[in-house]
Amino acid sequence: HQDDVNASLARLKEGRAYFATEMNALGFAAIETPCNFVHVDFADKRPAVEAALKGVASYRVFPAPPLENFLRFTTTTIEQFRRVVEVIRNATL
Repeated sequence: HQDDVNASLARLKEGRAYFATEMNALGFAAIETPCNFVHVDFADKRPAVEAALKGVASYRVFPAPPLENFLRFTTTTIEQFRRVVEVIRNATL
């Protein structure tokens, strides 16, 4: 099933790149990693983003440096990330 696995990996890579690009376009510092996640620094908008994402998306919080200002989102498809981007956009405009 190598073709299926490769297609799945391609979809996830596209989703990761899409999310990082969208976050940067909204003015947030996004770190797109070669791993299965994206770190995003929402700065002073973080409380609004966290409130808006309740029930929409899960993310990881890091309490200590150097990532204490970032939320970490696990990679998914563009289709899944579209809703997350929409919620973040609406919460921060």
